[in-house]
Amino acid sequence: MADINFLRGSAEPTRRCRKLSIRDQLLVHYQPIVDLRSGEVLGVEALARIADNDRIIFPGEFLPKLSSGARRGMLFAVLAQGLAVLARYNTIRPDLTLSINVDSSVMLHEDFASRITQTIGIYGVDPQRIELEILEGGEFLCLDTARRQVQELKAQGLSVALDDIGSAYSSLMRLKALPVDAIKLDQAFVRGLTEAPDDLRFVSAVTCLARGLGKRLVVEGVETPEILDAMRVMGVEAAQGYAIARPMSAEKLSEWLAEYVPVPASRKPASLLGAYASHLSVLEACRALLNQPLKSTWLDDATDPHECDIGRYFEENHLHDTPFGIAHKEFHAALPYYESDRGWFNRATAQMQQTLSEAIRNGVSRLS
Repeated sequence: MADINFLRGSAEPTRRCRKLSIRDQLLVHYQPIVDLRSGEVLGVEALARIADNDRIIFPGEFLPKLSSGARRGMLFAVLAQGLAVLARYNTIRPDLTLSINVDSSVMLHEDFASRITQTIGIYGVDPQRIELEILEGGEFLCLDTARRQVQELKAQGLSVALDDIGSAYSSLMRLKALPVDAIKLDQAFVRGLTEAPDDLRFVSAVTCLARGLGKRLVVEGVETPEILDAMRVMGVEAAQGYAIARPMSAEKLSEWLAEYVPVPASRKPASLLGAYASHLSVLEACRALLNQPLKSTWLDDATDPHECDIGRYFEENHLHDTPFGIAHKEFHAALPYYESDRGWFNRATAQMQQTLSEAIRNGVSRLS
């Protein structure tokens, strides 16, 4: 195995270390991405790892120490391995897609797009099955060059996503400037939802933004059944995380795909976090109807707290008499007046969110 002492902090990494012995040290693991509406597997994300004897080194540790040339070499090595995996599924899973992380500094090479398409051609894989995820945290030296590269890639049939959305201040500017097909919400906003359930409001806002822009949204960091439930209830299009599957080798991926059974999504909550997500969806519907010249008949039955999805979940789990169950009843009492008595509606909304948030933070999950 090649020397990788620079990963242990040596001050002057050698040229050989900077380039890495990709052949000896690179491991590629694959994490499934699932359509939450149908439950079907959309594709996999290829994730690079470095093997250091018995130790596995993750990108957060080794990427900052790699030169631009080493990152470029790693990208094409990961792509080659991923394409070989896709080629195996050409007959039985021709719809399976592959997502690859791309450092923004690497994609600014003038020959980047052409090299990507040439590599794909070697393996006989349809370019439409490949999605390149531009890492949001990287620095773009020239947005015009990046835009040209993205346009060239899209012209060849590839999809392009902006990864780790929300991790850098320039997210909205890049969404505006780059013709990407999808956005991936950074896992930092999702994986801690059971400890910070109010962050669901940010997820809801990004979901609405993606819909408004006509972009696919993939949410990363879906690590628990409660978070998965909340994403389904909120209508998130696609997700990945430990609650679906952990990253795995190509051999384990084959076994996992053979055993996986799709579970279509239900918009009915199965946890308190899901109930919070459902509540936010109701609020979004109310905001959408504000000042609209449409007659909304759904408010005729809005006063009954037992008839909505949250109410049915509370009924099945005997939660109507809890503090958040009582707050839910008060919210339904105020709901028909969301326009005429905004103060009451806002107070009822805040109380329901507060009581639900406290229960979730205190470990009350109530998965049904």
